Amino acid sequence: MATSGSDSGDENEQTGDENEQTGDEKKQTTRRRTRTRDSGDDSADGTDERRRRTRSRTATEIAREASRQLAELTGRKPEAVTALSRTDDGWSVDFDVVEIRRVPETADVIGVYRAELDENAELLSYRRIERFVRSQTREG
Repeated sequence: MATSGSDSGDENEQTGDENEQTGDEKKQTTRRRTRTRDSGDDSADGTDERRRRTRSRTATEIAREASRQLAELTGRKPEAVTALSRTDDGWSVDFDVVEIRRVPETADVIGVYRAELDENAELLSYRRIERFVRSQTREG
């Protein structure tokens, strides 16, 4: 009997410890509960679900994701982001890409590519909009 009495005392101590959460742990628990409640799709067309998946992204994140997707499709890594702008449907990003490497480097052929991305940074389209030799002066 003494043994079972000490066991129930241990259980009470454990329960007391479980109730003593730090402020950070309470915040995490609250966030988890909130996410769980919001996980259902409330509308028939899925707009609420899309809104939840869409989060505000920084220009750096957009450029990095566009660069990754462009490199995957073209097989060439973009050398520089030369323009980035918000559009009605998402983002437009321009990149310089070395298309032909030459010696000296000033003779490299550079392609300027424009990538169009949606709100979730998914690539919608890309195209080459210009081509020039690196040493060539450009207006613009």
